[in-house]
Amino acid sequence: MTFDDAEALARKLMDKHGLRRWGFSFMNSVRLLGRCRCMYKRDYTLVGGTISLDREFVLRSSLPKVRGVILHEIAHALVADPNISHGPVFVKMARKIGCSRDETKPYGPPIKRGKRRCLTCQELTRNFERYNSRNCRHCAFKVWQEKKLKRLIQRYGPTVGRKSFSYD
Repeated sequence: MTFDDAEALARKLMDKHGLRRWGFSFMNSVRLLGRCRCMYKRDYTLVGGTISLDREFVLRSSLPKVRGVILHEIAHALVADPNISHGPVFVKMARKIGCSRDETKPYGPPIKRGKRRCLTCQELTRNFERYNSRNCRHCAFKVWQEKKLKRLIQRYGPTVGRKSFSYD
């Protein structure tokens, strides 16, 4: 599924269920397929919010699975109580809007909890959440070094990192 198709589907379903003032976005998540963030005023009245989908999930999944996750997040938005996560009130709302439990099951080949495949070296390593990256810690550090060096070169010129003194 493409990002445009997913966004159009989400917007259509959100409008259908009365979430016209809500935003939609994509995220890079390690564990979440979707996320619902509600915004409240100081007196705890609901103002709006954002529903987000994981980019990798959208690219690797079919229409029914993406639709199921969108409906799941819409159910969270309609319940709109931070104290109710997946209790009976939420389940009742999810069933009412047509969200089934089968559509929101995990989507890819099973990967052990806390392990993920690095995009650079393809090694199956520990969790990456600490680095907010899809690379292992070794590749993430290399990428960080390259970015830092590029910024320094842009700021100070191509002689950054070279010793420019002599003993004469």
